[in-house]
Amino acid sequence: MPLESAVGRRFRVGLVVLIALVFVMFGVLMVGKRAHLFTSKLPYQTQFESAAGLVSGNPVRLNGVTVGNVLEVNLSPDPADQTVKVVYEVDRKIAPRLRTGTTAAIKTIGLLGDKYVELVGGKADEPVVEPGGSIKAAAGGGLDDILKGSGDLLTDLSAIARSLKTILGNTEQGKGFIGELFAPGGEAGGRLANNLNGTLTSLNAVLGKIDRGEGLAGKLLADKRYGDQVGRSLQAAVASLRNVFAKIEEGMEKGTGAIPALLSDPEGKKKVYELVDRLSATAGNLAAVTDNLKTGKGALPTLLHDEQFGREFTGNLRDLSKRLDSIARKLDGGQGTVGKLINDPAIFDAAHHLVVGIDESALLRWLVRNRQRSGIRKQYVTESGKSPNEVPPEIEDLDVPPPDKAPPGGNATPPAPTPTPVPRP
Repeated sequence: MPLESAVGRRFRVGLVVLIALVFVMFGVLMVGKRAHLFTSKLPYQTQFESAAGLVSGNPVRLNGVTVGNVLEVNLSPDPADQTVKVVYEVDRKIAPRLRTGTTAAIKTIGLLGDKYVELVGGKADEPVVEPGGSIKAAAGGGLDDILKGSGDLLTDLSAIARSLKTILGNTEQGKGFIGELFAPGGEAGGRLANNLNGTLTSLNAVLGKIDRGEGLAGKLLADKRYGDQVGRSLQAAVASLRNVFAKIEEGMEKGTGAIPALLSDPEGKKKVYELVDRLSATAGNLAAVTDNLKTGKGALPTLLHDEQFGREFTGNLRDLSKRLDSIARKLDGGQGTVGKLINDPAIFDAAHHLVVGIDESALLRWLVRNRQRSGIRKQYVTESGKSPNEVPPEIEDLDVPPPDKAPPGGNATPPAPTPTPVPRP
C-alpha cells in the first residue's frame, strides 16, 4: 500500500506538470503568433482600387527584388467600398526597410505576364511600418491604365499604317518629291545627286586647300607659328577688351569718366534718349521701306518683284552702258565736234582767241551784254506776267549804252582790261 500510494502521487504530480507544460506551450505559441516571434515572414496590407488580375501566390518585390508573396486578395464587405484589400507577407529581414513613405503598386512582368506587387520608396528618417500595418497604394496606374484607351490607340495605329502604305505606294510609283528622288532616271533625283556631288566636290576642294595650308584656316592648322601669332593676337584683343570693360565698370562705380558723366548729366541723358528715339524712328522707317519694297508700288518694288520689268530694265541699262561706252570711245578717238574739241588743241586755241577778240572789241562786248540783259528782261516779263513798261529800274539800269555811243556830257564806260591769253600746254 505505501508503495502504491507513492506511485499514485508521482503519477498525479507528473500529470499536473504535463498539463501545466501543455498550457505554457500553448500560451507561448499564441503570444508568439500574435507577435510574429516564430515566423520568417511578416504580413502587410494595401488597399487598391483594382486587383488588376492579382491572385494569391504572386510575388512581392522591393525595388525589383523578390521579398515575399501575396497571401490574400479580398473585396471589402461594404458594398459602398469599391477597393480591394491585398494582404502579402515580406521577409522579416526586409521589414526594417518598409517605412511610412513606402508605396505599393500592382505591375505586370513584361507586356502580358503575371502580376506582382512592387514596393518602392521610403526614407531612412521615416518611421518603420509595423507588421500587419497598411502600406499606401502608389498614385497612378500601370500598364492597365495605359491600355484602357487601347481602342483609340489601335485605331490611330491602323490609320498610321494606312498612311504609311499610301506613302510607300506613291514612292514606289515615282509620285511626289520622294518618289521622284528614288525613281530610276528621275529628274529630281538626278538634280539632287548632281547637287550633292557638287557640294561634295566643293567640300573636298576646300578641305584640300586647308590640308595644303592655303587660306586662313589652312594657315591656322598647318603653320604653327602663324597659329601661335593669331592666338596671341586674339588673347591680346581679349585682354584689351577686358581692360576697357574693367575701366568702364570702375568708372561706373566711382562716377568718373565720360560714360558716367554722360549718364549723370541731364543734357547727356536727353541726348542719349534722343539718339535712341532717332534710332527707333530710323528702324521704323527702314521697316516701312522694306514693307513698301515687298508690297508697295513704284520703280524699286516693281524692279524687285516684276521679273519681266527687271529683264527690260537690265536690258536698257546694258544698252545705255554700250552707248556710253561707244560715245566715250568716240570722244577719246577725237571723232565729232566734241571729240575734236577735247583732243585737238587748235580748236581750243581758236575758240580762246575768238573770246579774247570779242572781249577786246567794245562794240561786240556791248552787243553781247545788251542781248544778255534783254534776255533777262524778257524772262522777268514772262515769269512775272507784267508788261515791259513795268520792269523795275534795277533791271532797266542794266541796259547801259556802249562807250562810243554814250549821251552827251556823259562819261564813256572804260573798256574792260583785255585778258592775257593763256597758252594751252
